Amino acid sequence: MKFYHGTNNIDEFLSRGIYSRATEEYPNASDCIYLAVDKEEAECYGKYVFEIEYNPNKDKTKNNYCDGCWQLRVYEPINLTEVRLISYNGKTKFPKGIIHQLSQTKGGKK
Repeated sequence: MKFYHGTNNIDEFLSRGIYSRATEEYPNASDCIYLAVDKEEAECYGKYVFEIEYNPNKDKTKNNYCDGCWQLRVYEPINLTEVRLISYNGKTKFPKGIIHQLSQTKGGKK
């Protein structure tokens, strides 16, 4: 399923442990990321909007998803290959370097 996350700080988003590439590296089970069901809702929380492919039914102990909810909390790592920047300040063209920064993080950060 597709969910959305809005943030004003791309560095914080990309550096949080919840986005580690390996579950063994997940540092803090009490940490979570909020995902919105609608892109418009995520836009309320920041100028960078990410689309995230996530299956909330895979392990229901790792999120609080329910049918009809407007957002959910996720308590497990989300592989960065499942994350895609789709909007910056409501536009789909991005400032120079943003996509490069995201691709560098996907390839080298755990």
